[in-house]
Amino acid sequence: MITSERMDSTEKFDSRWDQVAARVLGRPLTVMVAALCLLQLATWVPHYLTWPWYSDHDVFANAARQWDRGRLPYRDTLGNNFPGEIYLFFGLGKVFGWGKTWPLFAVDAALVGALGLMLILWSRRRFGKGLPGLAGLVTFLGYYLALDSSQVAQRDWHAPAFMVLGLLAAQTWPNRAGRTLAAIGAALALSIRPQSVLLLPAMLMVVAEPGGRPVDRVRRVLEWGLLVAALVGLTMLPLVFAGVWADFVKSVRQAAPGGSYSRWALSSFRAEMQRQLLMAKLWAVVVPVVLLSSRAEPNVRFTVRIWLVALVGVLLYKPISPRPHAYLDHPLALVWSVNLGVLVGLLGDVRLGSSTMRLTAIVLALGLQATGRPRFCNMNRSLTAPAVFIQGLEPEAAPLGYVRNLDVSNSKPYPWKDYRSMLEAIRGTPPGTRVANALSAYPALNGLTDPLPAFPAESVAWLRLVRPEDEAQFARALETDHDAVVVWDPGSPAIGDEYRYKKIKNVIERDYECASRFGSIEIWKRRRSAKDKHK
Repeated sequence: MITSERMDSTEKFDSRWDQVAARVLGRPLTVMVAALCLLQLATWVPHYLTWPWYSDHDVFANAARQWDRGRLPYRDTLGNNFPGEIYLFFGLGKVFGWGKTWPLFAVDAALVGALGLMLILWSRRRFGKGLPGLAGLVTFLGYYLALDSSQVAQRDWHAPAFMVLGLLAAQTWPNRAGRTLAAIGAALALSIRPQSVLLLPAMLMVVAEPGGRPVDRVRRVLEWGLLVAALVGLTMLPLVFAGVWADFVKSVRQAAPGGSYSRWALSSFRAEMQRQLLMAKLWAVVVPVVLLSSRAEPNVRFTVRIWLVALVGVLLYKPISPRPHAYLDHPLALVWSVNLGVLVGLLGDVRLGSSTMRLTAIVLALGLQATGRPRFCNMNRSLTAPAVFIQGLEPEAAPLGYVRNLDVSNSKPYPWKDYRSMLEAIRGTPPGTRVANALSAYPALNGLTDPLPAFPAESVAWLRLVRPEDEAQFARALETDHDAVVVWDPGSPAIGDEYRYKKIKNVIERDYECASRFGSIEIWKRRRSAKDKHK
């Protein structure tokens, strides 16, 4: 039997713990989460600027550089993406110089920082405190700062990031200025990825936020829609002025269902949706958010609806895309992180049990994704990064993100020493010499060096991913170019038992000869007899 004295001491003990928990739920927990975010960024950003580009980055860098030299995208350079990322690389090349990797990663890190700032401002507006926004940020950092070089700075992070920034801005400043920022974010996103349209329903809900006369809400939606349409049109004007609008439309059709690039089918849609819907952490956020929102204030309930609608939109992002690339998981990870922030806001607002229970629930929620040290947060590398950065170009030691990703079929990086030496050799080629990237793992090459590509695309990746029937065109380019070099790896398996591009291989072995070798990477120069034959 429990005595009254023991019951009183237990109640006092519980009360003291509740008081401690209540204090922690105030400023201390917010400061701790903010400090964790800053520590993670401080141990990631410096060495992140020394990472190499992935093959996808090379696609846009090459298109931008060739455009600067008079070779038009979608016509002289093969491509099937929207132009937003080409504009980004073009601007970075003109401002900072061509072939430099760090400006891209600096912009990417700045985008992460902008997301964090907007999450905090949005959180203070919608929940009256910064913890929910910081919870969303630390959750996203736990995901993004663990990605390798094949996954970072991808268009399927940039596009949804602009949409989310627009959503946050419109909710933070529910006025004309906020709606204008949302329209800019939507236009930038749609210039990068058409799948961004999946987040437009959530944006329309924000623009037509309850309050005021129905006619005013309709007017706001119409004005906002016209502004978005006008801004999207502006992003397409460079293609119109360059005379390649028709080429652009024809090229992107290859990514539509039934096109040469698309592998979409109803079965793949079902498989991806099933995979996402079976994620336990998805429901660990959605279910409590829905249950707790019924006890929240109307303003908070509206915020919940916005982000649940956004979550439904990004759940469709990967299933409807032409190919299920690993980086198509970024939109879901981003919006899910914001929803986790919403959950933390609800746990702090809704009076559900004691302060100890609420603190425990918030800590458990943060533990769904947030980690103290994501994979690529490294203090030592960050401290040595400035010296590496001053050195310029590729660092001597392999960057942390230069690793193989088992979820990416062509993510088989060559030994860093060999790859770095090959780039140095290519940079030393005579002016006017073109370079053909026929490497089986498609690493970034032409966007990082001065010579233009000998192929009509940045590498043979176009043949594998988009149009294998274009191989004859690639082989003909090698055959007729009198001053070209080929970079390939004939001695290693080409993601199979044999080099898959037979026509290209025949031209290389007939008209070219090995001039230098760096591990499995070889640089072949044109034979003199082949040059004379085609004069």
